[in-house]
Amino acid sequence: TDVTRTIHLNEPTLEEKNCYTAVLKAHISLSMQIFPSNTPGSRLDVLSRRIMWQYRGNYAHGTGHGVGAFLNVHEGPIGLSGSRLNMYSRMGITEPGLQENMVVTIEPGYYWTDHFGIRLENVVFIVPVETVDFDFNNMNTNNTLMTMHNSFQFASDNTDCTKWLTFEPVTLVPFQRKFININMLSMNELNWLNNYHNIIRKVLCQRIYQEVNINLSIDNENLDQQSILSNMSMLSSSRQRCLQWIINQTEILS
Repeated sequence: TDVTRTIHLNEPTLEEKNCYTAVLKAHISLSMQIFPSNTPGSRLDVLSRRIMWQYRGNYAHGTGHGVGAFLNVHEGPIGLSGSRLNMYSRMGITEPGLQENMVVTIEPGYYWTDHFGIRLENVVFIVPVETVDFDFNNMNTNNTLMTMHNSFQFASDNTDCTKWLTFEPVTLVPFQRKFININMLSMNELNWLNNYHNIIRKVLCQRIYQEVNINLSIDNENLDQQSILSNMSMLSSSRQRCLQWIINQTEILS
């Protein structure tokens, strides 16, 4: 796998928070995108980069790359980088498009020489949008990502059976709460972040309990703190600390 989180070991300044949150916004912008199958990755690169440009920032590397299964962590020929278009043009070939079941990374960053650097990277799975079983923009519904922007959809896209794809996160690591300036996030971005953290809480907390043969009972989409803590005394001290950290880092931001 390939995952990056920048963490602060003390209290971040407002400037550090703003820089971190700008990179987070760039990450979310691409993560929540819906796109047609066979779209070249070079066309999606700008969806992250445009957020950085709004704050007069940029990064010298690609926004993402392909990930191999038991192969290379940087696995071609796909990627999410505008520079790949020039590379393929020089070779006289067409850039291959993104397709269902491919695995790529999303990893915008910001680097201030002699000060600090920030990168936020997830591995994501390319899936048909209708198969995603959670709505990153609405914590309280069971709708899919098809409703991520609003309830309207074109009755026809005037093409022959376009397959619409999106990104499903494989990486389940929280973004550091104290590093986030909530005032910089739009409602859609905040909903995406809260839903991502909710998925992390559900999956990882269940995994911790399953390691000691305890199955959590979940009656709704949101795994609340009481459900998680009810059997906490049956866990080892190290698992309890891990569980508490997950709970703290995945609480809803508002």
